[in-house]
Formats: sequence, structure tokens, C-alpha cells
Amino acid sequence: MTISVMGACCDHRNTAVTLRQNQGDMLDRVQCRRDSIVITKDGKPVAALVDAALSERIRAMQERFDALCDRIAKGYENVPEDEGMAEIEQACALARQETADESRSSRRLPPLTPAPNLAQARASGLRDPNDVPILATLIAAGADCLVSGDKDPLAVADRYAILTPADFCARHAP
Repeated sequence: MTISVMGACCDHRNTAVTLRQNQGDMLDRVQCRRDSIVITKDGKPVAALVDAALSERIRAMQERFDALCDRIAKGYENVPEDEGMAEIEQACALARQETADESRSSRRLPPLTPAPNLAQARASGLRDPNDVPILATLIAAGADCLVSGDKDPLAVADRYAILTPADFCARHAP
């Protein structure tokens, strides 16, 4: 059995014997330094020693989470699971977007600006649209090269500095 102590500045592992021999010290760490002690058995967490205030906050959060889960389950009890999950995902995405928009308007997040090299990357002839942001980053960063094993970016290697891992190693390895 191993004991992990996690706090603001530490992550110590001790045996169960050490815990038994140093119970007072461990309790002081939890109470005064706000450390949390995780006890593991066979490498898996089995218990935690946390201060009483944190334990109460965790319990209250668990009660609120359980109540929310119950409300959602009742609200969707007559809806097929895939439809319900899709609606919940859509609502979460909208809430994330609204939160981000609100944060940007209050200047807690930087404003969204179009990447200046995105149009150039889009016009590159890449077959996979998911590779466009990667190529745009290569262009914007002014990087010496992009190392990729993906065949799609390599298809435009005649116009951009894109190398296979083997080519990169051949050119730059000692």
C-alpha cells in the first residue's frame, strides 16, 4: 500500500506503515497545510485523507450533481437516448459559446481574429480540410519545416517545407 501526499508544493508517496507511524504528522499536513493524502493499494487509489472543509464541499457538490442528474433523467425519460444526448451536446456547445462570447466582451479572453494565412493555406490544394490549420500555422510561424508522416500535407511539399520524419532525420541527424 502506498500513500500519496498532494498539496500546493508536494507529491510524496509513503507506505501504509509510514502512515500508521506518523498519523499525527499526516493529520497536521491535512489540517494546517491543506495537503491531501491519497492511499493506494496495488497502485490503485482506495482512499483519501482531506481536510474537513474540502470534504464538506465535495459532499455538497456531489449532492448538487446527483440532483442535476435526476432532473435531466426525468426530463428525458421519454426521449430516445441518442436524441437526448444530441440535444444535451448542442445545449452544452451553445453554453460554451455564450460563455466565451461573454468572456471576450468583458476582455477576459482575446477577441477572435481570422488567421492571416488561413486563406493562403486553403488555396494550397490540400485534400484534407483538417490539414489547413496545420499548414496555416507553418506559414504564420515562419517555421523552417513541418515534419509529417501524413500523405496529404506531403502532397504539397513541393510548395511548402514539409518533410517526412525520415527526410528530416537524414538532413538534421548527426
